Formats: sequence, C-alpha cells, structure tokens
Amino acid sequence: DSGYAMGDLDEEAGTLDLHESPAALNLLFHLLHNTPEPYVPVPDPSDVQEDYIHIRQTVPVAAIPFPLLPTLFSLADKYALTQSIIDICHSHLLAYASTYPLRVYGMAVGMGLDSIAVKTSKYLLHPPLTSYTTEEIKEIPTAEAYHRLALLHEYRIKRLRELLLEEPIFPQRYGECNRH
Repeated sequence: DSGYAMGDLDEEAGTLDLHESPAALNLLFHLLHNTPEPYVPVPDPSDVQEDYIHIRQTVPVAAIPFPLLPTLFSLADKYALTQSIIDICHSHLLAYASTYPLRVYGMAVGMGLDSIAVKTSKYLLHPPLTSYTTEEIKEIPTAEAYHRLALLHEYRIKRLRELLLEEPIFPQRYGECNRH
C-alpha cells in the first residue's frame, strides 16, 4: 500500500518472499506501523549546577533499545526505508552516546554519521582509549577512525591545558604570598 517493492511476488502462489527471521520482520513492521518520535533528551534539572552540566551515563528510557538498533539499521538499508525513519533511528542511536560511547562511535563511523561520531567522542575522553581491551577497540571499524579519534582527544587535551595555564592562579591577588 505504501508503494515499496520489498521482493519478488510469486504470481502463482500469491506470496511475497522476505528472507528475514520472524523477529526481524516483527521489528521492521513495528517500526513502520508505530514509528517512534525522534529521541530528544530531556535535561534533568539536578544535572545543572552553576554554569556547567555534569555528564551523566544513563540508559535513556524512551529510546529504542540499543541491541535492536544494528538490526534496524540493516533492515532500513536493505528495504530502503524513508530518510525520515532513518533519521529517527539516528536520533535514538545518539541517545546512547554516554552509555555505550565506544559502540555508538563505531557504529556512527561505520555508517558515515560524522556528526554523531563527533558528539559521541566527548564521552570517550575518560577512561582513556588505552584502557580499552583489543576486543572493545574492534568496535571502531577502521584504523583511520581510531587515529582520528586519538588526534581529536590530543587536540582537546592540549586546548584544555592551554586554557588552564592562561587562568590566573591568584585572581584579585587573593591568597598570593606577600613575601615573594
């Protein structure tokens, strides 16, 4: 009814062959018939203190469950779903940036979603990349993507050092030693 051709129609049997598991088809049909809203995080007022926001690692409640996202992206690509549905799935992927930063970064890089990869990379500053196991680092699809992430981290650390070194140690001369 929606104008999508999803396979070859067998005229004799009157059936459409879809080579997916029942669970994958259920997930696809649920996505198509009950398309979720784009995920928009709601800031928690308890996170805001003074002029900064604490980064909190929590599982988003209203997002599509993370283990389902790789299957959804595969199905969306295979069946050429509309860009609006794909964009919704992207927003739900970004919802897990603080919870599963390495996996989200790897998926985003693998799908060419540079904006999501950059937003997720800030959650990979701590713990440092050297603390991850080889198996965990394999989530990053290419050596080039790993190298770009390492360069971005080095740049961020360098800029932070520069900012901190430019700050006066004793603003308003408070606490300064009078003898020296």
